[in-house]
Amino acid sequence: MESLAALVDLLFTLGQVASLVFAVYGGGLAFSHAQGLLQEGEGRFEHRHVRRARLAPRDVAGMTS
Repeated sequence: MESLAALVDLLFTLGQVASLVFAVYGGGLAFSHAQGLLQEGEGRFEHRHVRRARLAPRDVAGMTS
């Protein structure tokens, strides 16, 4: 019976350690995301899309110029 009590104590202790690690990991994620998303020049935002004006007017169907 003592071994069962020791096993329960061990599982309880491991659960506490795991919950602490999970909380620290979540806090680290929250802190890193609080700093902002990707910095400029990183990842898929490196080449920003630039809208350019048309050089020639559109051809509209049915209109004659």
